[in-house]
Amino acid sequence: MTYISRSHGVLIPGTGFVAGGGFSGITRDLDELVEEAAALLQDAYGAVTIRFNSDRRSGGAWLVTSTGGGIGSDADIGISVSLFSVTRLTQTFIKLWGEAEGRSKVRQHIIDNLGGDPDGPDEFTAIYAHIGNSALRSLSDANNRTDDPWRCYLHKRMGLIREALDFVWEHALHPREFPQASFSEPMTIGKHEWRLRFEPGGTIAYEWRRLGNADWQGQRQWPSYDLNNGLTLGLPASLKKLWERERERVAAHKNRTPLTSGQVPLLA
Repeated sequence: MTYISRSHGVLIPGTGFVAGGGFSGITRDLDELVEEAAALLQDAYGAVTIRFNSDRRSGGAWLVTSTGGGIGSDADIGISVSLFSVTRLTQTFIKLWGEAEGRSKVRQHIIDNLGGDPDGPDEFTAIYAHIGNSALRSLSDANNRTDDPWRCYLHKRMGLIREALDFVWEHALHPREFPQASFSEPMTIGKHEWRLRFEPGGTIAYEWRRLGNADWQGQRQWPSYDLNNGLTLGLPASLKKLWERERERVAAHKNRTPLTSGQVPLLA
């Protein structure tokens, strides 16, 4: 079953701050653009989540590609929309470079980088297509590169939502080609089986099921799961045995993509 959900954000452990907690766009027009992107992505790929930054001025539709649920999850394929204000941008640039230079730089920035008109309406939107390293059809397409190829991605400003989808379809893997998660061998701990799930994009998460059950559940479904518990995430401390057993595989996987929030920090 495919669906479109909305994210309430992710609590950053130990801070009380919720990242991506905007839920909806600050204007109806902005929200509708992201909803349009979500509908197109869903038709092309499958399950999609909508999330907005906490200021609600930037949001996007992202293909659901992981079960970890932490920061950095579901960031492989997305179409995002940002609402910019000429006045707000000008004020920021003046603070950084002074009156004359700031006004000159912001005009060029709006024209060259944001596709806006500094002499037009104060608010304007910019649309972006994003493809992470694990979803790129070819890493040579990446326009944000580092020495580590697994941290490269393709990010490009587009004119229309439909153009963004066409761009994604051209440069990203298609649904049947998308890398699949792999799993460790299960380990029995008490009355449950546990395993590690290795996502193509680098996320590592636990899955569990009661002995005798066929269906696996994600770590977030564990009754005492607590993202704000930086030591154990509310999961059984005895999972350290599973982590130790899989240490070499975990290290190899982490060397491709850095561990992110919500990815079992207690056992690293």
